[in-house]
Amino acid sequence: MKKFTTICASLFLALFGALGLFHLATPDQEFSTQERRPLAKAPAPTLSSWFDGQFASQTSKWLADQFPARPFWLSLKAQTQQFTGQADNDRVYFARDNYLIEIHESLDETKLRRNIGDVVSFVQNFWPAGKPASLLLAPTVAGVSPGLLPAGSQEAPQADILTDLRSLADAAGIYAPDLLGALQGGTLQGGDLQGGAAAMSDASGQVDGNAVSSGQQLYFRTDHHWTQDGARIAFLTWLEGSELGDAANASSSFRREIVTNDFRGTTAAKANLWTVPSDSIAAYRNPSLDRVKLVDKEGTLIREGIYDEAALATYDPYEFFVGENRDWLKLETGSEGSARGRHLLLFKDSYANALVPFLCPYYETITMVDLRYLNEGMADLLERADYSEVMFLYNVVTLADENSTFKLLK
Repeated sequence: MKKFTTICASLFLALFGALGLFHLATPDQEFSTQERRPLAKAPAPTLSSWFDGQFASQTSKWLADQFPARPFWLSLKAQTQQFTGQADNDRVYFARDNYLIEIHESLDETKLRRNIGDVVSFVQNFWPAGKPASLLLAPTVAGVSPGLLPAGSQEAPQADILTDLRSLADAAGIYAPDLLGALQGGTLQGGDLQGGAAAMSDASGQVDGNAVSSGQQLYFRTDHHWTQDGARIAFLTWLEGSELGDAANASSSFRREIVTNDFRGTTAAKANLWTVPSDSIAAYRNPSLDRVKLVDKEGTLIREGIYDEAALATYDPYEFFVGENRDWLKLETGSEGSARGRHLLLFKDSYANALVPFLCPYYETITMVDLRYLNEGMADLLERADYSEVMFLYNVVTLADENSTFKLLK
């Protein structure tokens, strides 16, 4: 028995010795595509960092981040947690039907009301009276279909919060459609959120037989965003009650197609489960979208075509929708007819990226502003163009953590 213990201990020491030598001989990885974050680098020792403990702390992070075969060990840990019956890994729920859903046990309602208050103040103090203003608050998959969550989970309910926030906007004359109700018009069939009958036909009725009522997944399983099918429901719900109605560009038609079957998003990065299948990304195509010009703040043409095809080969294929988040981006749509003279100012987070292609036929230009990255006062921003309409589009969970809406009042 003693000999066996000695052999096991020797093998254990040899294994970790080999791993240590491999670690030292292998160049550090700068970025983890699986975890979607930069990895710690080897710290440079200094006298002060040695004595204040910073060197030890940074070294510990470096060793953890650069550990040999780190992705494998993280996945093995996650698989073990799931196999032993755990409902989550403290960051993501292992939900029904292979959905990986971010954990948000509470939402900061005080901050949410403050942020909506900033939106209201902007409309009242900066936005010209009589010009339309709208607020689209997107729920998450946990809000739309809480039945996906594991038994006993304490996820924050979203229905009452969204109703309260929409009432604040309505009282200020801001159009705020009920996106939660529209998205919950679907049913859960075969593990997919399916679009129901409500708001399922667009202004033209020409979606080449691919109306959402035919059944598409409204949220990604491996990412925190809605799919473009979910975004389309939100768009149609907004359109039904907007001043545009079905009068503008009613002949526009879209063709739905799968652009990739290999999408693994933000929640997959946090869960590290290799047994969860990848998502597909479906996109709604329209020839006019290929002519949309994306222009930066300096007037430089970034790309022609609303969809960024190159993003499908990157670690974040969700950027296929419009591209990476920027502080300011103008879409010159080239739309004619009743769209001429309509200029939309859109304050947004990344949920808007999948929805904005549907807006393009209705506006001559769309200016997308992400307040998280913006360093410009509202007076200067509004002088850039004669905007005819303003829209705010945020995911409610993101808005609960948002600390940049104060810029609307600068």
